[in-house]
Order: sequence, then C-alpha cells, then structure tokens
Amino acid sequence: MKLAKSVHYCEKTGNFCSKEYHDSTSIGNQIPSSSGYPTEDENGNPLTTEYGYSVYRDHQTICLQEMPEKMPPGLLTRSVDIILDDDLVDKVKPGDRIQLAGCYRAIGKPTQGSTSATFKYVYYLIIILFFFLIC
Repeated sequence: MKLAKSVHYCEKTGNFCSKEYHDSTSIGNQIPSSSGYPTEDENGNPLTTEYGYSVYRDHQTICLQEMPEKMPPGLLTRSVDIILDDDLVDKVKPGDRIQLAGCYRAIGKPTQGSTSATFKYVYYLIIILFFFLIC
C-alpha cells in the first residue's frame, strides 16, 4: 500500500487539511512531492491523522525475466522491473508466463532525499491486459 493523500484534523480549530503525495512512479507528470508527514498546521496547532479519510493505493513491483529455455547456452537471462498499481496488484505470481504492454520509463534512483544520475528502467503499467500463456 502506498499513501496517496493524507487527511488531518486540528482539534483546536476544528479544521481539516490534507496533503497529496507524488513520487517518480506516480501517473502523469507531477513533480515528486516531499515525503514529510504533517504534524502541525501553519499556526503550530497539533494535527491528528484521520486514517479513514486518507487515500491509499495498492502498489507492487515485480521482476519480469526472459524465459531461460529461449536463451542461447551460456548467456544469462535479462530482467526488467514492472510497477503495478491499483487493480493489477497480486494478479500474477512467481513462475507465471505473461505478455504485457506498458510505458517504459527511466526512474532516477533516490539517494538521501534526492535523485542521482544513475537510472533504473521500469515498465509502468497503467492500463494493461495480462495474457497468460497456456503451454
């Protein structure tokens, strides 16, 4: 599960506030937001998190590997990470043979709160149909 939006309540003022969270795997072109979790409002009043009103997203990363039987002898199989969100989470299990279509995206590896010049390449699946190969 990944936090998409947190909702907070201030008992002193009776107001609600919220914060949306975006990272490099979020859909769209949003700039990644800070991962800081609000504990006070702008006036320094303490906030209580309303977990029932907060929004969470299912999120999973899987590793897709070439079929070893299709590789020439002596070569290692290649693999790529796949990011699954929402209803695609837990649709495949290790060993399943699938075909997929998605967006290939380069994501900077995070280092101490910033991104570095080295990139990790992933397929980001937004709307995908999984085709299980029947052998």
